[in-house]
Parts: sequence; C-alpha cells; structure tokens
Amino acid sequence: MKQRVSYLFLAVLVVLFAGSSARAQFANTQPLNQVEQAPGEEGEPYLFGPVDRQGFSMMPFAQWFQENYDGYDPDPKVLEKLEPLVKDCTIEVFMGTWCGDSQREIPRLYRILDGVGFEERSLKVCAMAPSSVDPRRCPDRRQEQRNIVRIPTIIVSREGEELGRIIEYPVKTLEEDLLAIVRGDPYQPNYALPSQIHLYVQEHGLEALEANRDSLDQWFQSQGFSHDEVAEAVSQTIARYRKE
Repeated sequence: MKQRVSYLFLAVLVVLFAGSSARAQFANTQPLNQVEQAPGEEGEPYLFGPVDRQGFSMMPFAQWFQENYDGYDPDPKVLEKLEPLVKDCTIEVFMGTWCGDSQREIPRLYRILDGVGFEERSLKVCAMAPSSVDPRRCPDRRQEQRNIVRIPTIIVSREGEELGRIIEYPVKTLEEDLLAIVRGDPYQPNYALPSQIHLYVQEHGLEALEANRDSLDQWFQSQGFSHDEVAEAVSQTIARYRKE
C-alpha cells in the first residue's frame, strides 16, 4: 500500500496552493453564464467563464445537470457532520460543461451543498473552454494561478487559506472527501503528483524541472511515489508545457 504523504509535506502543499484569496471575485467584465460554440459544423455549445446555478438550468446543460443532481443521494450522517464545518468556507470550482467527470461531479456537489444549507455566494464556478478551442482555460486564465491540471477541481478554503482540493473525482465519496478536508484530516487527492510537479514548474520554470529530474525523482520516491509514477508525471508535464 502506498505510503501516505507526511503531515509536513501536506502542510507545505497547503501553503503553496493557497495563492490569492479564494474570496476574490471574477472580473466584472466577464459575463455570467456565457454560452460559446465549439468549432465545426456540429460543434457543441459550452459555458465559458463564471457560472451560477441559472447557467446549469439552460439547455442542453440542464439535462445532465438535473439527472445527476436528482440521481445522487449523499450520506445523511456525513452531511450532518459536514454542515457546521463548511459554513465558514468558500468553494472554488474549475470544470467544463463538455467534460464527463464535471457533468457527474458538479451536480453532486450542488446536491451536497444544498443538503447542508451552504450559501451560494460562497461558491465560485469557472467553466473552462475545451482544448479544441484553446488550451483549457478560464477567460482570465485564473486556472494558472490556482494550479489546475485536471477538471473538475474543487478547492475548499477558509479565511483565504486553502484547506484542500478534490481533483477530477473523489477518493471516497464527494461528501466524505469534503468532510475530511474541512475537518483537517490527512487527505491526498487524486493526481496529487502531477499537481505538485506542475506547481514546481510554475515556481522554478521548465528548465529547472528538466535539469533536476533525478533529484526530484528521489525526493518524490521518499514520499511514497514510485519511480515510474514520477517519470510519467514529469514527462507529461514537460510535453504539456512544450505544446502550449
């Protein structure tokens, strides 16, 4: 069984991921619930930029949103524990209306937040463009500031400090993962390794990553990752940056 990342390592990640305050608003110049069309004669419409619940009530997005919202039954015992702990948090979501994982997880998130009486003014959602249009991004490229490597990514913060994030899909269930994050339990999301390597590039540059592959490989192995996992994540990160 893979060794869990040390508490000290997790604490460092929280500081690195924190960035600017999660309470920052999207720029006023960005329209809410903007619908764009993917290229091609049969290009699918997608939401782009800041989105609220009304955006998900529009067709064709309403069909998958309502189906996955109604079809999810979160554990009431977990919701009972989650409710008092999440009320003073902010949640920032990066997703794509064209993304199957986002179509599944974001309606479930709304179902959970409704179940605990979470105030929607503390929820910020950015719908990103598909890669067929542009490198997956928000209008203000906010995903770069928040170290987004996969979607959906759900970032939970309290008083401007990031507590943790769920990447692409939960480790257990969405409500259990949220509870672990707000409770301060040791929690490592899926794709933590690519996120950490991406963050290293943002801090030090691609040349530093290429030059220090061996030392980084040894360090990540000391944290419980295998050599093959590290090599693949580094190669994918380098390929991604060269493509962009």
